[in-house]
Amino acid sequence: MDPQVQGAWIAAATGVVGIVGTAIVAIAGFRNTRRATDKTLGARRDDRLWARKADAYQDAMTAALQRHDRRQQVLDAKAPPEAGELQVSQEWFDMQGRLRTFGASKVVTAFEDSMKATERLNIRHENPDAVTKEFKDELHNAMAADVVLVRAIRRDLGIEPVGTKPNAIDLS
Repeated sequence: MDPQVQGAWIAAATGVVGIVGTAIVAIAGFRNTRRATDKTLGARRDDRLWARKADAYQDAMTAALQRHDRRQQVLDAKAPPEAGELQVSQEWFDMQGRLRTFGASKVVTAFEDSMKATERLNIRHENPDAVTKEFKDELHNAMAADVVLVRAIRRDLGIEPVGTKPNAIDLS
């Protein structure tokens, strides 16, 4: 074979190998960059969802703590039994929407149980003759339901239990 033709074939083969190699490296780099971008975007999405869930839980916990405080005042005879009744506002509905959208099922269930306990408490209070031991039992049951709610929220968020003051909800 002619040395010039042989040299041309070698140069062409080397060029093709170089082009193919460059293309393979470029495709692999593109795929790796794409995977890294997808992971980053996924992590950002997870962070946003966690933040929204935490906001909803904060609202639910605030409501539970407010109810607990009113009930404790009733138990301590610092307020009339009517103080335990819930006042509904737009914020209340907003909180329920966020909780049902972003909350874990155990937390939503605990919230609903807490609300049912409050409703039973309010119904028991509507009967003036029942504001005795039965009322106090329902009051304690409602407070226990709030404790379960707070524990479920803290557990889902991975937050350690804390104690704040003697008459606060037991968060352990």
